[in-house]
Amino acid sequence: MVIRVKKDGFTLVELLGIIVILAILMTLLIPMVNRSSTGAKKKTYETKVKMIEDAAVLYGQDNYRKIIDNAKKALPGYSSETKNDVTYYIQTIKVTDLVPNYYTADNEETGKMIADPRNNNNYLDICNIEVKINPNSRKVSASYKLGDSC
Repeated sequence: MVIRVKKDGFTLVELLGIIVILAILMTLLIPMVNRSSTGAKKKTYETKVKMIEDAAVLYGQDNYRKIIDNAKKALPGYSSETKNDVTYYIQTIKVTDLVPNYYTADNEETGKMIADPRNNNNYLDICNIEVKINPNSRKVSASYKLGDSC
């Protein structure tokens, strides 16, 4: 009489081999995922800043005359600068001044409107943006200011 041993499952050596292969794959894949995640966050940040600047340009176009008049009077938050014989009129505003008329908040419930995708503890809406008008070309530009204004 021949006794047959029923072989169900895997041996310990086979399981250890699979674990080693999975560990090698994980060490290769995790850095790649982190790099792509960082790149996506940077791209999202750049997109949000561009949207804020576009909203500020719309604000500048809607308030064109007011910005020029107040900058000529040197009121607080307004200034002018001359470059290459062209006088630029500037208004420095908070990003929150653009909400809700020019920019839609990310999360209106929390009061934290524009989250920084690179760091979830920071918000882009606390920074200043500079709206600059060139009356010669009637061009309005805007630049998001990082650093001390935040």
